[in-house]
Amino acid sequence: MKAWIIVLLLLILTWPVGAEVLDTPQENNTTSVPEAVADYQLSVAAAIELGLQNNLDVVLARYRVDEAQADLDRQRIVGDDEAITAAEEHLAETLENLEQTKDDLATQIENSYYDILTAQGRLAELEQNYADSESSYRMDQARYQAGMISQLSLERSANALLNTELNVARQQDNVATSFYRFQDLLGIPLQKTVVLTDTIDLTYQAVSISFEEAMQKALLYADTIVRAQEGRADAAEAVRLADNSYTPRAALEKALLDQQRAEVNYEKATNRVFFEIRTAYLRVTQLEASLELLRRELDYAERNLLVVQAQHADGVVSDTALLNAERAVESAEGELSDALWDHVRARRDLQIAIGQPSLQWGD
Repeated sequence: MKAWIIVLLLLILTWPVGAEVLDTPQENNTTSVPEAVADYQLSVAAAIELGLQNNLDVVLARYRVDEAQADLDRQRIVGDDEAITAAEEHLAETLENLEQTKDDLATQIENSYYDILTAQGRLAELEQNYADSESSYRMDQARYQAGMISQLSLERSANALLNTELNVARQQDNVATSFYRFQDLLGIPLQKTVVLTDTIDLTYQAVSISFEEAMQKALLYADTIVRAQEGRADAAEAVRLADNSYTPRAALEKALLDQQRAEVNYEKATNRVFFEIRTAYLRVTQLEASLELLRRELDYAERNLLVVQAQHADGVVSDTALLNAERAVESAEGELSDALWDHVRARRDLQIAIGQPSLQWGD
């Protein structure tokens, strides 16, 4: 067992972390791509602008608008009033679909950008863990050779190093996958390299507004509400224009029905946003309560480890007890780190639901 561990650790310590063994297009891990040689250096705004130009769904939506416009032009040449009206309605639908597609894409791009930054942040943490584990293993090697620790302790240190190396490799794969998805959204080749120039402020910030305040903001800014309000305004204007002695009665009745439909759509939009805000708000507040508990658990685990280390030095407890105490600290640190990332994402989800998705981007 000892010989197997030593051979395996030599392989780990001489093999680069996350080294590739398969040929792939080109891993787009920005931790290894200098800005000077990257094909794209993108802020959030630049990424959205690029995506709105090149995204394949947007391109197809533009084609449909062009087709609808061409059909309308043909119908105007023919001069069939009913066909012209139908073509105009179809063009309006395709234009609305294009705008909706672009709105959805902008949110998807910003979310994808954020996901990459999150994945890179986790990768940085794991790489630091690997460096710490490597240093710890080398120290344990020296201590073992000096007869200060048992073979079991050395094996435990070797296993910890193996585990952190695998975690780094998995997260590197996650970062690369996030970039591929991001580039697919932008409509750029997957073989290109991308560097993200914005960063996220990861400072813990508790929610400073009440649910009622969040809902009031959503009624002003949420895309669903804004579109429903525009529909109400358009319907009211159509009724105003049709309410005269020169417009056929049927046109006015249709405009009135459209206005009633717009009012119903606004009420539905308000209810939908209410549940979105409620879900997002409760998620944030629940995570804040969990963070406090996780901080206490980490503090207890760290104090318990100090006690167990002292007892282990005096020969009172076994290597297994020390290992369990160390693992408890590692587990508590990991859970707290994950919860902090989740809280940042939950805050962002709330901001998106409100209709103000941009975080404080900067250095």
